[in-house]
This record gives sequence, C-alpha cells and structure tokens, in this order.
Amino acid sequence: MSVIGNSNEMAPLAPLDLRDFKARHGGGGKLGSMGATGPQGLQGPRGLGLVAYAAGYVDAGNFVILDNIKATIPSNPKSGRGLSVASVSGSFTASIGGHYMYSHASAEGTATAYPGHTTTVTPSGSWFGWSFGNAGDTAIYYVNDYTNKKFYRITVMIGAGYSNNFISIERLH
Repeated sequence: MSVIGNSNEMAPLAPLDLRDFKARHGGGGKLGSMGATGPQGLQGPRGLGLVAYAAGYVDAGNFVILDNIKATIPSNPKSGRGLSVASVSGSFTASIGGHYMYSHASAEGTATAYPGHTTTVTPSGSWFGWSFGNAGDTAIYYVNDYTNKKFYRITVMIGAGYSNNFISIERLH
C-alpha cells in the first residue's frame, strides 16, 4: 500500500462517484440566468471553498451573471477593453482589487482601489482603466461586496477578436 507523502508512488485513485460527492457537499449549484441561447454559464457544486459560480465564453457586450453581479467585456472600444461590471438590480458598495497579465508582453500589474466604490445597473467603464488588446490577456479581480456581505473572484481571459472571452464569477463567501 502506498501512502501519499511518504514515497514517490501515488496511491491509486478510486473512481469519482458524483452521487456521493453531491450527497457529501450539498449537491450542485443552480444554473445561471437564462440568456438567448440558454443559461449564462454553468454553476458548479457547492463545497471545496466555492459557494457558487457562473462561468462562460461570451462575446464582447454579453454578460455572465451571478447573484447581483453581471460582468462583460465592452463591445465599444472607447469604453476600454477591460472588465465592465453592473448590478442586476439596485446597487452595491464594494472594495475592489485586481491583477492582470498581458499575453503578448512580459507586463503585469496590480491595483487595489475603490474602497467604497458603488456599482449600479449601468455597466461601468473598465475597472482600473485596464484595457486588454490581445487574446490571452488575463485579469483576476477581487470584490468585497459590503452591501450584501459577499466576496467574489472574477477571472477574465480575452478571446481572439473579443469573441469567446472567458469570464468566471465565483462567490467565495
């Protein structure tokens, strides 16, 4: 018998039984909001540190939605080609931090700002003024929603021609 951590061998893995996983971890999450072609992203299982998430490949101007947050890459380049966020209804106040990496250059950066930033139903300009010009440019944002006492991580990777951009919204608390 192998013991992980005590040798160079790995213990054999048992087959994954999702019925058992769902029973132990509270089942799967709900589907995202319905869009023209179906749910706006899939919701994953609860547990494992994630409370809920929504993710999808969306063209510029289309949103991924979770709870009261909807996120997109603007279709208008004058708005900046970074993450644009709005509330689904009403508004919320949050602190926002982030980190980005450019795929075409060895450039990256971080920002922590907007303590007390209010997000409304009108989509924001690009958070921090970041604008991504190439497929593969990636950013991760952290959102501490004081209004609803929730914490999110939003991950974005730009797709070619701003089509099939990957956006993931994860509620961590």
